[in-house]
Amino acid sequence: MHPTWQNLDRLSRTYGDSFYLLNVDAFRRNYSEFLAAFRRSYPEATIAYSYKTNYIPRLGRIVSELGGYAEVVSQMEYELAVKLGVPPARIIFNGPYKEPAHLAAALHAGSIVNLDATYEVDTVEALSRDQPGRTFTVGVRCNFDSGAGNVSRFGFDIESPEFVAVLTRLRALPNCVLGGLHCHFSTRERSAASYALRVRTLLGLCARHFAEAPPRFLNVGGGFFSRMSAELQAQFAISAPTFEEYAAAIATPLAEAFPRAPRPELILEPGAALTADVMQFAARIVGLKTVRAQQF
Repeated sequence: MHPTWQNLDRLSRTYGDSFYLLNVDAFRRNYSEFLAAFRRSYPEATIAYSYKTNYIPRLGRIVSELGGYAEVVSQMEYELAVKLGVPPARIIFNGPYKEPAHLAAALHAGSIVNLDATYEVDTVEALSRDQPGRTFTVGVRCNFDSGAGNVSRFGFDIESPEFVAVLTRLRALPNCVLGGLHCHFSTRERSAASYALRVRTLLGLCARHFAEAPPRFLNVGGGFFSRMSAELQAQFAISAPTFEEYAAAIATPLAEAFPRAPRPELILEPGAALTADVMQFAARIVGLKTVRAQQF
């Protein structure tokens, strides 16, 4: 529907004087174009849509229909994904805090849980002992220098003895699969070069800690810029990379490092890159005023 005045006026009679318009075709297009940019170099790339960015149910259902993961950071988001019909095996549970009962329930259901702290490792060990007949898949969140001069609060410091100890503890569990590595940074450093650094670091960890066989997945997190207008782009200190530039920085090095199967699944966690231009806010103007020759 084109948002003409007549269409907006008609909608307002049902939904009130202010409402949002969701363009699902634009969301599907962003999803497909983002993923295609990566799969041209690395066919094993997959999107895990960041629910925290915008968890309107329609978007979660579309991602599931397109074969993507639901990336959640809270029990509320996890329950929403399940309610939308996302198979538990297609849910990735991230976040710096997970209540032990919720973490255990997610693993029991077959979801991937990326562990962020030692208390979560304790929970996995207890679950492994209590349910020896079940197999659980976990990832480990990695904390390292992203090149932006900021210290992230997410994950285990890869330079610390704790990191190796965590890997050792998980591998000692007979019914726990150490599926892969994950990283995420809560900074504005979103250049293609910063993602290339993430990939180089993860590949170095693979060489040291997955020498016998590659991990099932490598997850480079989110934070990708969306497409934006020239006016919006001017507000940022760096030029926003295109989807293709992100793919060249991430997918190409992985394809070179893993030239043949078995290759790890490349998991990407875009949020704003998919949703930034898919919603509009409509509000009725109820009055105009002029103050000191300016109209408001």
